[in-house]
Amino acid sequence: MGTNIFELNENGDYQIVGYIKSDEEVNKETTAKIREKYSPEDEAKLNRIANALPKAQVPQEFVEYNTYAETCRAEGRAKKQANADELATLDQVEIGEGAMKHFIFTR
Repeated sequence: MGTNIFELNENGDYQIVGYIKSDEEVNKETTAKIREKYSPEDEAKLNRIANALPKAQVPQEFVEYNTYAETCRAEGRAKKQANADELATLDQVEIGEGAMKHFIFTR
């Protein structure tokens, strides 16, 4: 689960104004994007073929798959870094009392 971002409204109450996805959520999105084009079976097949051949003989189909998958992974890493950078700019505020005490992130 990611992180909700809160701001104080005109009534002095905190309201959710944004959301930062967790690394796990970004990973799931990245996998889903790869799955839009390649099934797990397709990936396994292409990797088996590529691993069995000398590098110079790897089929173009594997090169295309690998380029796509690595592009998706790079986009996922960039999203995770952007999320971490945004999280670092937020203030952590303690709210509530006793057993209800917890922290929220605000801009």
